[in-house]
Amino acid sequence: MTEKQKKTETSVPKQTSFLEDFDSKKSKSSATDLMKIVAESIPIKNKLKKSFSEDEVRQILVNSTKYMTEEERQERAAKDKFKKNLKRIKRLILDMEATNRDKLIFYQSSYEGQFYRALDTSALYYAYRLADRMGRKCNVMVDNDRFSKALYVATISGMEKFIKQFEELEGGKPEITVDGIYIFPLKKPISDEDFSMLRQTENTKQERLHNILKPQKMAPAVYQQILMIIRQLAPRSEKLRNDTINYRMLGDEMLKNLIKILVIYTDYANGLFTKQESAKLIFRETGKIKAALIILGETRKWGVTPLVSAGNNVNILEHLIEKDLGEKK
Repeated sequence: MTEKQKKTETSVPKQTSFLEDFDSKKSKSSATDLMKIVAESIPIKNKLKKSFSEDEVRQILVNSTKYMTEEERQERAAKDKFKKNLKRIKRLILDMEATNRDKLIFYQSSYEGQFYRALDTSALYYAYRLADRMGRKCNVMVDNDRFSKALYVATISGMEKFIKQFEELEGGKPEITVDGIYIFPLKKPISDEDFSMLRQTENTKQERLHNILKPQKMAPAVYQQILMIIRQLAPRSEKLRNDTINYRMLGDEMLKNLIKILVIYTDYANGLFTKQESAKLIFRETGKIKAALIILGETRKWGVTPLVSAGNNVNILEHLIEKDLGEKK
């Protein structure tokens, strides 16, 4: 090979993709979450194979109809239809539960039909009047759906068995609507006193759990301010998951910062940190949250009102830490 040929070859750089650069540094088995997020945004199948295992490639492409079989497309369409109907059915049931005192109402909450949910009055009645008698375990849960929030949620599996158990205890069979809602008639209507008792039972249970878990040692004002910031920022940060990769990462990081602040608080309450150590650690996390808020403001992703409100609450927390923990930034 001549000297001229060598120069010509070395002068042409090899073209690589973002995923190929990752592949040169990491093995398929060590794919990071960031790599997967990027890959989902750039679903090029032949390049994905160089950085991910077959199972990971399939998981990444699951949202891209381009690589689906006809059977998979039909199943996706059926699931989308189920989710759309689920929102309508839940709103309908919440309207029914607002005045419900004589029925137990369940609706299908999983596409496969394995799980059914009861809301509000039905959830409380099932949890505290029927579950134990049926030999079932039940915990009243917080509603995690992003639409039509219920106060109380209870879940069952095995509807056919449940129907038999209900008939033995209450003596009635369910009416099944065209939407697949199961309406069980109660043997005796729930009185106002009994309904109040059901709610008080659940509230007492939650308060007892809260008292066991919540830290007591740190200043109450600091603790309440931390909770206020969590209630404000957590839902908004979660919404960023539906956005572009950069904003998704901001949302995830802010959620992690919020969790760390509460963990630091709890660790201090358990004696793992001094006041000064705890304050410094919390300031590190509030600084990261402020940086994220600045980015969201500069890019106009969030409006002025939520940014100012969030920023003020973070500043109040830092002021309370300076005051109650004796730590200056």
